Amino acid sequence: MTSLNAIARRPLAAVPRLVRGAAAAGSRRVQPARRGRAVAWLTALAVVFAVVLPVAAANQAPSRTLSGASTLFNNPSGIALDASGNTYVSNWNSSANRVVVFAPFANGNVAPTRTIQGAATTLNQPRGIAFDSAGNVYVANEGGNSVAVFLPTDSGNVAPSRSIFGANTGLSRPMGIAFDTNDKLYVTNSNGNTVGVYDAGATGNVSPASTISGANTGLSGPRSAAFDVSGNLYIANETGKTITVYPPGASGNVTPNRTITIVSGPEGVAVDHSGTIYANLTGSNTVNVYAPDANGAATPIRTISGASTGLNLNVNLTVDASGYLFVTNFGANSVTVYAATCGNGVALPTGQWQTLALPCVPDAPTVAGTLGTSPTANLPAASYGSQWLMYKRDLSGSAYGTLAGTSPLTLGAGYWLKSLQAPVAGLLKVAGSATPVTTGVTGCQSANGCVLAPVYAAGQPLGTKLIGNPFPYDVDWSQVRVRVNGIDLYTPSQAQDANLLSNQIWVWNGTGYDTWSDTAPNQGSLPYFKAFWVKVLPGGAGQTIELLIPAEVSTVGAPTPGTDEWLVRLRAGNVQGGWNTQVRLGHWTDAATGYDAADLSAMVPFASPYVTLAFPQPTWGTRKGDYVSDFRPVDGQAGQWAMDLRADPVGSQVVLTWDGDPAILARSRLLDGATVINLANYPNGYPLTLSGKVRRLVWEYLGADN
Repeated sequence: MTSLNAIARRPLAAVPRLVRGAAAAGSRRVQPARRGRAVAWLTALAVVFAVVLPVAAANQAPSRTLSGASTLFNNPSGIALDASGNTYVSNWNSSANRVVVFAPFANGNVAPTRTIQGAATTLNQPRGIAFDSAGNVYVANEGGNSVAVFLPTDSGNVAPSRSIFGANTGLSRPMGIAFDTNDKLYVTNSNGNTVGVYDAGATGNVSPASTISGANTGLSGPRSAAFDVSGNLYIANETGKTITVYPPGASGNVTPNRTITIVSGPEGVAVDHSGTIYANLTGSNTVNVYAPDANGAATPIRTISGASTGLNLNVNLTVDASGYLFVTNFGANSVTVYAATCGNGVALPTGQWQTLALPCVPDAPTVAGTLGTSPTANLPAASYGSQWLMYKRDLSGSAYGTLAGTSPLTLGAGYWLKSLQAPVAGLLKVAGSATPVTTGVTGCQSANGCVLAPVYAAGQPLGTKLIGNPFPYDVDWSQVRVRVNGIDLYTPSQAQDANLLSNQIWVWNGTGYDTWSDTAPNQGSLPYFKAFWVKVLPGGAGQTIELLIPAEVSTVGAPTPGTDEWLVRLRAGNVQGGWNTQVRLGHWTDAATGYDAADLSAMVPFASPYVTLAFPQPTWGTRKGDYVSDFRPVDGQAGQWAMDLRADPVGSQVVLTWDGDPAILARSRLLDGATVINLANYPNGYPLTLSGKVRRLVWEYLGADN
C-alpha cells in the first residue's frame, strides 16, 4: 500500500480557488440586521474555544424544544417515536388525558398533527407508549389500570381497537410499556412491583403469559421499561433507585444480570443501538448516561444537567436511530431533544481527502487521541503519518501545515484528512462532551445558544477560510449570522451585499464541492463532522468577522417551487469510487437570463480523484466563470444549458442522473454531442466513459406543453 509520506512532503494547493468572476460582489452597504455589544476578537477566542478538557456534567442545550400552548402539553409523561419518526406524547393530567402526535423534526410552539382525546378513548392518566410490529399504538393508563390499543392512524375521540383490563390482568398503576422482538408486551406495575408479560394480540381481562416478580427481582417502584438490541430488558426502579437488567425471556422470581445503583431514583430508562443507557432522574432534573456494561455504582460517562438543558421534572425519554434523545418535562410542559453528544460518526472513504470538524469537545484533544484512540476504534495511532494524515490551514495565513499525532485539535477549526485504511470499526467517531454554547448573544437565531466562530481579523489575508461545524448535527446556513466588529449583524446574503462575506458555502464531499447559499432554491446546511469554506470579500479588510452558529438542528429540505417555477438537479457519480457532484437548473422567480443571485459559483476541485459538473459562463462579463446553478426567468420558454462534466483520472466511468418534476423531465432531453438522449430510456441514469478530462453536455428544455 502506498505510503502517505510522499503526500506529506507534497504541497497542497495554497488556497482553493474560485473560478474567475465568481468572487465578485457588490459594494452596496446594507443596514445591519441588528446591533449587539462589541466583543474583542481575543476574548471571543478565549470564551468559545478554550474549553478542551472533558467535563463530568454537560449543561447541554437541546437542539429542539417542543413547548407552548399550541402543543397541548399538560404534564407530558410518556414518549415514543413510530417507524416514520412521528413523536407521540401522553399527557398525564386528568384534565387532559390525551395523546398528541407531532410530525418528524417538529419544533417550537407547534400544533400536533393528531390528537387522541375524549371519553371514548378511555385514557386515564396515560403514561408509557409503545408500538407493536404492525404500528398499533399501546398506551398504559396509570389511573385506569389498563392498556388501550389504538390503530396507527387513529385520531380524535376514538374508542381503542382493543384494551387489556380487568382483575385477571394484574395491572396496578401501570406506567412503563415495551415490546420485545416477538411482539410480547411488557408492562411495569408500580403498585405491585411486578412486570406483566402479555402475548401478542392480548385483549380483555386476560392473565399475563408470565410475570417477573419476587424478592430476587429487585423491582421496587418500577416506572419504565426498555429493551436493547440483544433483547435484554431494562427496568427503571424509582423507589429502589436502581436500573435492573434481565436476560431475554426472563420470568418469575429472577435475579437481574446487572443492577445499576443511582443516588436519585430514575423514572425513565432508554437504550440506544450501541447499548448506551440513559436514565431520567426526575428529582434532580438530570439525565445520566451509562456505558453499555455499566453495573453497580457505576459512574455515568456523562450527564445532562444545568440551566441550559431545559430539564424540569423530566419523566420519560427515548432515543431514535440517529442517537437523538427525546425527554418529556412534566414540570415545564415541554419535550426537549438533544443531539448525541458527538453524533454517530461518519464513514471514511479510503484514498480520498476529506474535510473534518470536531462535533464536540474531545476527551483526548489531540490527533492521535481523538481519531486514533486504539487498535479497535477509529484509525490506529501507530500508523499515523504512514497510513493516515491530517492538515490544517490557519485563518491567519494561506498555507497548510502538517499536523503531528500530538497536535491539538480545536473546536470550530477545519481540517483535512486522508487515510489509506478504513476505520477499524467502520465509522470515524469522536468521544467527548457537548459543545459549549453561549446563550443570550444578540443576533443568535436559537434560544439554545450559539457558538461564535472566528473567521477573519485585521491583517489576515482575504479570501477563503475553512471553518468547522461545531455541532453533532447539520445546521441551517440561513440561520447563521455574520457579526462584524462585535457589533453589526448580517444574514449571509446581507453580508454579501455589504461586500463583507460571500453568502455561499463550499463543502468538499471527497471528490467535488457541494455549493449552497442561504436562500432558495440553493439553501443548504453546514454538514455534521465536516468543515466548510467561506469567502471574505474586499469590504471585510481591516474588520473582525465572526459567525454566530446556532445550536439548532437543520430542517432544510428540497425547495418547493412556486407557480410556474421548476428545478432539475443533475448528479454525476461513480458508484464504485463513491464519487458524486451536482448542479441545479430551472426557472425561478426573480432569476435573470444572465447572472442573478440564484446562480452559485463553482470552486476548483481540491485534489484528484475528482468529478465535477459546471455551467461555464464566458459571456457574463465581470461575473464570467463556472457555476453550479443556473436559473432563468419564469417564462415557460424553451432553453439550453451547456455544462462541462470533468473528471480525473481520464477514463473514469461516470453515471449522470436527474430528478425533478416529472412533467418537466418529460419535456426535457440530454444532448451528448450529436447524440440525443431520451431520458425515459435511461431510468437508472446515463452511463458514459470520459475519454478526456472534460465532456461537454447540454440539457435542453423544450418549453411548456401548451
